[in-house]
Amino acid sequence: MKKYLNILVTLILIVLQVTLFSRMKIFGLTVNLALICVIVVASLADTKVSLINALLSGILYDFYACYNVGLNLAMFIVIALLMVLIVKFMYKGSIVTTVTFTAIFTIVTELILYGFGYLNNGNSYNSLIIVKIILPQAILNSLVSFVVFYIYKKFNKEKSKYRY
Repeated sequence: MKKYLNILVTLILIVLQVTLFSRMKIFGLTVNLALICVIVVASLADTKVSLINALLSGILYDFYACYNVGLNLAMFIVIALLMVLIVKFMYKGSIVTTVTFTAIFTIVTELILYGFGYLNNGNSYNSLIIVKIILPQAILNSLVSFVVFYIYKKFNKEKSKYRY
């Protein structure tokens, strides 16, 4: 039951993101809690919980966000799969791994979203968009993932008097 608490917390954070946090901007940027939660859960939980979390997060985020429907779902599942594979070769539950891959996957996700925006609407974007929006977004998401990681880590802490 405890491992499904990760999924419940993620779904609550996504609802908060699309309702309350979407109005709050930090330096003109909004935090992508859905992406952060998918990465953090994938770095802490097992494969089954990570994929269920990514699936439900993608469906809920696409339902509430109402743009690029299905794209976030596909990206979240791919990101969760990649994180599960990466965590197998690296230390599971490492803050450095989580923060680093939050920055990397934020950059990739934003580039894909801007690419689809270009294909859908024909919007041509300034070449400085990487410096002005995408890199600051990656830094902001990495800082927030640092906090979210410790919140999830606290939920997943096993309490046993026989631990050495």
